[in-house]
Amino acid sequence: MSKNPNYRRIDFSEKLEILARLEKGESVTKLAAEYNVTHPTICRIKGKRKELEEYGSIITDKEGSLKKKRMNNMENQPLDVALFKWFHQKSLLGEPVSGAILQMKAIQINRMLKGPENFQASNGWLWSFSLINIGCLD
Repeated sequence: MSKNPNYRRIDFSEKLEILARLEKGESVTKLAAEYNVTHPTICRIKGKRKELEEYGSIITDKEGSLKKKRMNNMENQPLDVALFKWFHQKSLLGEPVSGAILQMKAIQINRMLKGPENFQASNGWLWSFSLINIGCLD
């Protein structure tokens, strides 16, 4: 990443806007100037179109913020998505979900999805999952 203070990182919603505008035929040079980023940055966004759109839909499904600037490395994405949906359903029903319950459910869902056999819903995993997906645990 350039240390040049004249350039900035753009958030996810802007990246999705850039993709939409590229699809409409706007030039890379024009977009780079408008968003105050380099030409290669726009080309990189264009090259990662599928990955960005996929991640954007996951964030939207989770009711997350498109103001993020980086994609989280979701190693076990199907588990995270399924567990978040389960958690969201329980929350809507007003049922309390503790960290221990989330950990047990994560192991159960991982088995159902035939995820990594060495998966452990450790306290570190729980902290990371809740930070990325939930924000905090009650």
